[in-house]
Amino acid sequence: MSKLDQARALTAAASMGCLAERWYSGTSGGEMGPVLGIFLVMLIGLNLASAYYQFRGLKKSEEAIKNG
Repeated sequence: MSKLDQARALTAAASMGCLAERWYSGTSGGEMGPVLGIFLVMLIGLNLASAYYQFRGLKKSEEAIKNG
């Protein structure tokens, strides 16, 4: 994974975390609701972004093998 792909993955995870924090803080009470929402969705976002970029890298490597 290149530096650009890592930056894209972190940006995607951060934006998903911000959106989920707004949703999660609106649905649960207490002070820890937003904090837990941010951590949970950042973890989910990082996993999704990582899987996406790994899949994309796999496709590129398959094309490189086919093209010789």
